[in-house]
Amino acid sequence: MDALILRLRGPLMAFGDVAVDEIRPTDLLPGLSEMTGLIANALGWTFQDVEKLQRLQERLRLASREDRAGAPLRDYQTARLSSEDALWRTDGIVAERGGGSKGEFTVQRYRHYRADAAVTALIALEPADEAPALEEIRDALRHPARPLFIGRIGCPPSQPLCFEPEGREIIHTDSLKEAIMHIPPRPPLGARTKREPASWNKALVEWPLTPAEALSVHGDDSVHVIERCDCRNWVANTHGGRRYVWRDTTAQHSAMPVDSGKEGTPVEP
Repeated sequence: MDALILRLRGPLMAFGDVAVDEIRPTDLLPGLSEMTGLIANALGWTFQDVEKLQRLQERLRLASREDRAGAPLRDYQTARLSSEDALWRTDGIVAERGGGSKGEFTVQRYRHYRADAAVTALIALEPADEAPALEEIRDALRHPARPLFIGRIGCPPSQPLCFEPEGREIIHTDSLKEAIMHIPPRPPLGARTKREPASWNKALVEWPLTPAEALSVHGDDSVHVIERCDCRNWVANTHGGRRYVWRDTTAQHSAMPVDSGKEGTPVEP
């Protein structure tokens, strides 16, 4: 399969997790609906493109690796809102509030972030012959229709998401598991050294499993299969759905050659 390499870096990033009331946690690695929205934003889609968003999420296969953990950060937010208050969107359209009391009340919210973290992500599409193709997504991320953010609007990336040398962003691999464990990390934009610190030796790694693969190891305490509730029903505009992933802290392998594109050019360490 072909897979697109993405490098997620920023002063703050958020990888949404299951939220209860006004506490908005973050996972350590990006979720499927988040990456769907990120790609759609780069392509210039809107929230009204629900069928295209739903189909993109269904096709998307995501593996990721925490190259640098960063630090947790909690932001306390408060605002006085009522159901009659208008909410201004970045596109200039006023969003109406449908629920809540007409009287004034104070909303308190706790948003969690990862500060100064670095994540390598791999995305693949199944089936690969539908639109948008992987090459179209690569081009959109290089030249996005709108400003991009990683999880929340206040989380712009600190470097291009497609950060590989031109022509090496898309690799051919037998599995996302092998690729995400062997693709070497890259130093950040503007780094003076060619290699990251020794903390690269181990990394939190995650790759997708089919329901059959997850069922085959069910009940085996030695494996690290988890359910991620990171899917969205774009048509109903609600979060819902889950997928199975393998997540473990794994010693990183030395870089092995991975075919880049159709020419078979190895990725440089």
